[in-house]
Amino acid sequence: MKYPIDIVFVVLVYRNYQDLFHLCKSLKKNVSNPYKVVVVDAFYDENTSRSVKECAEKLGCMYIQVENKGYGYGNNCGIQFARKLFQYQYLVICNPDTELLTFLDVRLLESYGDITAPQITAMNRKRQNPYWAYENKTAEWLLYLGYKYKKRICILLGTGIHKILRYLFIFLHYVTKGRIKHIYACHGSFVILSRNFIETCHFTYDETMFLFYEEAYLAIKARNKKAKICYTKEIQVRHKEDGSMKLAKLKEYPYLRASFLHYYETYRKCSRSRIPFRRKM
Repeated sequence: MKYPIDIVFVVLVYRNYQDLFHLCKSLKKNVSNPYKVVVVDAFYDENTSRSVKECAEKLGCMYIQVENKGYGYGNNCGIQFARKLFQYQYLVICNPDTELLTFLDVRLLESYGDITAPQITAMNRKRQNPYWAYENKTAEWLLYLGYKYKKRICILLGTGIHKILRYLFIFLHYVTKGRIKHIYACHGSFVILSRNFIETCHFTYDETMFLFYEEAYLAIKARNKKAKICYTKEIQVRHKEDGSMKLAKLKEYPYLRASFLHYYETYRKCSRSRIPFRRKM
């Protein structure tokens, strides 16, 4: 028998368990409905896992340990655990370094539907939602060219198009007083999924994408299932990571590149015959 609960928070932790205290404190203060926190420990070493488990137990969280196989694998384990144990209404995928700043209520979430994207503010005051305001195949194609053939200018152009569209959305959202709220892709640090979306779509992350561009994957899955992603300023989240990336010096670049190439070639079904800048073998 599944335990009835309104909201389940799945928190994937890799070493940085100290942030759990601030996250759980913010949830206790701002979540009115019955909820549970599932801490998914992506194993680093025995000492770290012991500390993560002790922290989770002290905070009254549920704890599971998994192999460190990336964002998708870890969160899938958390989703599967929640589905087996709880009869939930909403499931929140959130990073340990996030904090909920405003009141969260199931009745509020019901007004947004399938997927809710809160206003996420980084420490540098950058707004991280919408991740991609609108679907733009040209921008994605340019990103693909850039990552595939290591053309930095293409990456900058693709990123630039998404930024312009993002600023356009923010402007329209402001002048229409929030009436425009549907976005294409939401930031992955704090995303709220309805039970209906997860169960109807049999949603799981693509575990081949070890890190990065999970937002693009969720967006295309939602689009294909005609599920709506709604942005709202009524729910506000602080994200301690500023999200800034310098492509020239990014240590995670191999993960970034591999994830986008897999996403594009698997879900966009790009035809090689249409791709310029092909190098001779």
